[in-house]
Amino acid sequence: MGKLRDSEILLAVINTLNETKYSFAKKLDYKSVQSVYHVIDNDESYNLTEGMKKRIITAFPNVSYNFLCSGDGDIILDADAMRNQMNFFNIPINEEIEFREFVMSVSKKQDKIIELLTKNNRLLEKAFGEK
Repeated sequence: MGKLRDSEILLAVINTLNETKYSFAKKLDYKSVQSVYHVIDNDESYNLTEGMKKRIITAFPNVSYNFLCSGDGDIILDADAMRNQMNFFNIPINEEIEFREFVMSVSKKQDKIIELLTKNNRLLEKAFGEK
């Protein structure tokens, strides 16, 4: 599989974030939403610029800058990687970002609880027989 085009990278990010093209463009704080549409519509004279990448990771700090550059790897960063990226690009941490980190950590804990409960259930079934 070849390298993703900028339009494919941008659409993957928008879809992963469950945003519309319009809402995504508005959150990037462009005066005109056309900047995003030009990249998505694959107009060869427009691409995912450094400025747009910085706007994306500032508005959505959990989006991987590396994915924006290459189309490789995970689109969404875990809490530690997000904080590292924010530090690297000097993006201030605010209450919304702290809440996102909290939600991501709860999700990980939830997965671990489900895993342990499933394991416990299997052990109980072995010990007392299946019903």
